[in-house]
Amino acid sequence: MNAPTVTVYNTAMVKTDTGSASSSGIYTTSGTYSPGQSINVEVVKSSAIQYYQVIVPTTASLVSSSNVYAVTLNFWTLGTFSFTMVDNYGNTYSTGACFNFTAGSGSQCGGASVAAKPGHSPATLTVQIYNTVTNTGYTSSYDPINNVQWNAYLSISSAGAGSISGYGTSVQRGTTIYYLTQIPDAGLQCVQIGQQISGCSTSQSFTVGPGSIAHGSSETETITLYGYFSPTWFAANGVGSPNVDSLQSVTLKLAK
Repeated sequence: MNAPTVTVYNTAMVKTDTGSASSSGIYTTSGTYSPGQSINVEVVKSSAIQYYQVIVPTTASLVSSSNVYAVTLNFWTLGTFSFTMVDNYGNTYSTGACFNFTAGSGSQCGGASVAAKPGHSPATLTVQIYNTVTNTGYTSSYDPINNVQWNAYLSISSAGAGSISGYGTSVQRGTTIYYLTQIPDAGLQCVQIGQQISGCSTSQSFTVGPGSIAHGSSETETITLYGYFSPTWFAANGVGSPNVDSLQSVTLKLAK
């Protein structure tokens, strides 16, 4: 198992030391810090990243005879996520499937599995998100290095012909529109204490329709759960963050 990498920055965001924690999770800084001083700490383990603002302790009980200050940082393990897509007609969609808004053979789906031919528009599509590993999850944090908050976001990327609503915000990059909705951390955390399991799932619903998709045609939408994502950073830089992580992704065709 990889040991966490710890990097310490002073209040001016100058890196003062970095290194790997021990197998027991203990890291001793090489820099010297004064009681009451504020420092910023970045902890990275595999794909999990979190930032902490730490005030060097002034309490005597937290200081050893060698003037080593003990601070506990609660870290976490990134979860493993899966999707299920369902509509308000009771149909379930796997990745690559086709939502056909026109009753018929579904030939406009181009050979994709046609999970439904509801013949209705608009419809409600619900993306159910599952964390499949207990005692793992996702935790958002403020990045003082780049002065931005990184959160988890569900993105639907589209060429824009299909009609999608119910999202939080949208960003257009080139000819692609990204419909973005922040997913709270609590819905991504899966906790087991004894025999009791809590969390582990959340969902987000959207209203979808054929929009301006030409009759007999289809449009592929890509649905992705991102970690460490900022819509503002994405709009300015074309990526969700320097450490953006695609946690799960599926595709769905909208056909008319």
